[in-house]
Amino acid sequence: MVRRSLVLFLEFCAIVIVVLAIFLFWASYYVDTDEFRERFVGMLEQVTGEKVTLEGEFNIALYPTISLEIIDLVVGGDGDSLPLAKFNNLQVSARLMPLLSERLELRTIVVEGMVVNLVLGRDGILNWQKLIDNQIATYSKYSDKSESARIISLDGFEVLSASIVFRDENDSDAYSFSGIELRTGEIAPGNDISFSAKSNFSWQNGAVKSDFILKGVLDFSQNGHILLTDSNIYASVGGDFLPEGANPGEITASLVVDGDKRSIFLDDVRMRFLGVRAEASLKSGDWEDNLSAQGHIKVRSFVPADILLRYFPNIPISEIKGLQSSSFTSFFKVNDTGIELNQLQAIVDDISVQGHFKIEDFQHPKSSFSLRATDVDLDRYLPLFRTGTPFVWGDFYLSFWEQFNGNGNVLASSFTVLDQKLTNVRLTVDTESDAIKADVVAGFHGVRDLSGNAEFRVGVNENGKVPTFAANMSLRAKSSQEGFPNVDTGTLTVRGEGSVGLTLSVERMDCPPSERSIGVLRHLSGDVELVLGNGEIDYIHDGIMYAYPYTSLDLVTKFMPRNGNGTEHFEFDTNVSVKSLGTKRVRNFSASLSGPISTSVERNYLMSRGLLAKTNISGPLFSAQNSRFNGSGLIRFDTDENRFDASEITVRTLETTIRGNSQFSKSNGTVTGKGRLEIPNANVRRMIFLLSKFAIKTKDPKALSSASLQADFIVNDTEFRLTNLEGQLDGMTFNGNVVGHGLKNPMLAFSLAAGSFDLDRYLPPSRSLSIKGRREENVLPKAPPVDLPLTFLRMLRLNGKAWFEEFKLAKIRARGLSAVVEADDGRIHISKATGKVHGGALTADWTGKVGKNNLSTHLVLHVEDLQSGSLLKDMFSREYIRGEGDIDFDLISFGRTDDEIVANLDGKAWARIRNGSFKFTGYDKPASKVSRHNDTMLPSPKEVERRTSFHKAVGEFTVKKGSFKIDKFRLEAPPVLQSYGQGYFSLPDNIIDMTIRNDFVVVPSVTLQLQGKLSDPKVHIPTGEILDKTVRNILSLPEKSFNFLRDLFQ
Repeated sequence: MVRRSLVLFLEFCAIVIVVLAIFLFWASYYVDTDEFRERFVGMLEQVTGEKVTLEGEFNIALYPTISLEIIDLVVGGDGDSLPLAKFNNLQVSARLMPLLSERLELRTIVVEGMVVNLVLGRDGILNWQKLIDNQIATYSKYSDKSESARIISLDGFEVLSASIVFRDENDSDAYSFSGIELRTGEIAPGNDISFSAKSNFSWQNGAVKSDFILKGVLDFSQNGHILLTDSNIYASVGGDFLPEGANPGEITASLVVDGDKRSIFLDDVRMRFLGVRAEASLKSGDWEDNLSAQGHIKVRSFVPADILLRYFPNIPISEIKGLQSSSFTSFFKVNDTGIELNQLQAIVDDISVQGHFKIEDFQHPKSSFSLRATDVDLDRYLPLFRTGTPFVWGDFYLSFWEQFNGNGNVLASSFTVLDQKLTNVRLTVDTESDAIKADVVAGFHGVRDLSGNAEFRVGVNENGKVPTFAANMSLRAKSSQEGFPNVDTGTLTVRGEGSVGLTLSVERMDCPPSERSIGVLRHLSGDVELVLGNGEIDYIHDGIMYAYPYTSLDLVTKFMPRNGNGTEHFEFDTNVSVKSLGTKRVRNFSASLSGPISTSVERNYLMSRGLLAKTNISGPLFSAQNSRFNGSGLIRFDTDENRFDASEITVRTLETTIRGNSQFSKSNGTVTGKGRLEIPNANVRRMIFLLSKFAIKTKDPKALSSASLQADFIVNDTEFRLTNLEGQLDGMTFNGNVVGHGLKNPMLAFSLAAGSFDLDRYLPPSRSLSIKGRREENVLPKAPPVDLPLTFLRMLRLNGKAWFEEFKLAKIRARGLSAVVEADDGRIHISKATGKVHGGALTADWTGKVGKNNLSTHLVLHVEDLQSGSLLKDMFSREYIRGEGDIDFDLISFGRTDDEIVANLDGKAWARIRNGSFKFTGYDKPASKVSRHNDTMLPSPKEVERRTSFHKAVGEFTVKKGSFKIDKFRLEAPPVLQSYGQGYFSLPDNIIDMTIRNDFVVVPSVTLQLQGKLSDPKVHIPTGEILDKTVRNILSLPEKSFNFLRDLFQ
């Protein structure tokens, strides 16, 4: 429209000049200037159809040349609109004499201070349209007059200080040509016309400024067509868009305009901008048919990094591993409906892009493209996008995407981003129903099919001013037969064959250009689904790898924005669920998390006011038989406050319920936690069975059937504490405190107080049910050796004190038993052991050292003032010996089993009983009853209760390899008896060989021999009636089995 207006305007000026010339010829007959002024203005109004105002002087001179000067001539305009044109000074001069021969020879035409206003109204009509129509009609009218001069010549034409301003009222934009200067040489029929023109150009909204200069020669052919030759054009383009310190861009070209062929040819076009040089050529089509052109453009190779470093110093060029070379070349076609780039080739470093690009319909542009790229490594250029300032919606040019209309595809051999490489990438883009749709297909290592699609909708809100955005996106991938490539974080590895799907959607939202784009998270919802089969999860902790093979694994995550999101945080309702079928211990696994989560991506913030966590596990978790593990709890955390809480924790496993809560926090780099743990009721016997499928047998079948525990705990980076520890085991209450120094293999410092503990209840049951049953057995089976728990003992790290109200072992009761226990690195020391054993004071010290394959021990034990009668009665229900006793043991040993410990016993043993009595027979015979087999009367009650008193009994033994050799054995019962012993007995070999000489006062001495099995010795007694009665009445010894020893060693 502007080009056509300028052409018509020049034609209009030519007509005005002709009219002015004719008027001057006519004016020679009229010298009345006032009348001529009025007639002149009226003639111009008739020609233009617009109001014409002559605000200045009107001067005419007739000799020696005819000249006309018009000052301040205004065409069009009124109080409400701008004038179409305004001329500050218009001068025309012509030679007088050629007029006599009907030739018009003009000397000069000078137009100075011309201002042309082109305004495109809101109705789409140009303000010059009416004048142009009238001008065309007027030109036709004057060109037909016979009295017009036949020949016209002009010595020179000048336009000085002119300007043309184009305004568009629809977008309040303006384009301005100012400082226009135009000069020509002689204009005469048949002669070439040299000319020069220059102007400044500015674009108001685009902040663009330009200068251009055009020089050349006009050749009017015989048929009236113009030929512009030998012309050169120069232009510079600059403005506010240029970076600081940058020079305006420059363009030079050779210009040829062929009026006959109605075409324009630009050759040797050279462009330079920001150090980048380009070359081009252009040839137009027939301008009367349509606006069209075609040509070629080439951008020479340049170094983008150098340009960015010079003009954009804030960009971290040193971090970019590229931008060292770039070039561009393409053929192009352009017409009034669009532009097309063919054989396009763009090169950046080693990346090459080829193809074609086309835009149709400039009024409503629709683009199409087909591009093919080589390997694209975006990681090399990511620093370009890390500007250090947050992204705002204005950075995404939503107004452009709102108007975008097109389709096309892009192929790339590979595309790498964030160290992930896609191969054979195909991207297809299309617009449909006001939506931009994109589909992508690519290859990925270990992935058989990878595809995705997206739909974006960009518009404006109800007031038509703020852009809006909505989106739906999805991604799908299927693994190869070998499974997905390993996901390896160093401690967690997941692999398996399957598929993964991701779906995201953004609800329609307003996107003010100045607001941050991260706000899209407040409108984002999505689903993630991972389905795997025949894979394995490996987890490494403390150097130990835990493997979980599975046949199926399903992970589903859903999230959606919550109402009431703040300006800083983003809050989502989240639901995460995991299900899997395993092949080893964990056969079925399911877990879920549901609840609100708040985040702030830019500062790594994560918070939840309450996530409900649930888990269910089943399979042979602890043994070959299936078992279950169920847990639930409420999780709260806040990374700003460095806090993690878990409440309402309930765990159910091994038919036992565990409850608790915990609170963890981090301050000054130290993590601390506290909480409470409760086990209200546990059947330990049942738990052992579920763990091992071993039905533990104890003397008391109800032992280990009831236990409970509760404690408060405190933990930090270096230790943990169990305080207010309380519980019970089969009715035995206990309480105390435990401190663990170190979290890995901790040293446990403890203080424990317990009630009555009967260890006999937990020992394996004897073969017979009672002592009486054992006595009646003729053969006593030997129990198999039991391996010592060396690994467990080696792992012990203890330092503390334990106290028992009563401790019972082998029916020996110790009251108020306390001891200090120390254990570390396989060294165990139980010291300061004290207590009361049947009235006697007990002190003991035991050390142990765990070797590679055995345990070395050292026991020092002392009991003073022991009541031997009550001890034996508790042990065997019989008071074989009564009296106050003292015992000393100093024994060492080593071994891998209990039998080896006995077999390797070495040391000393000493025992003494004072003021006592003994009785070894008559316990199984009732008083004053007749035997069924004969009439012999059994002993009377007095005889049954008869005991032999003694003053002192002392035994000293040397122990070697489990054999007790008598160093000293003496029993003093004055005045009746003095006894001396010698010999030995061996615990590992179960043998005894002892001789006891008994010196009596009134009868000969009696020597007894105990030989054979220690558990069932034979007693050899000299024959004779006197001796027999002596043995029975005084020594109360049997003739065969010695039940006292059998009771003792079984």
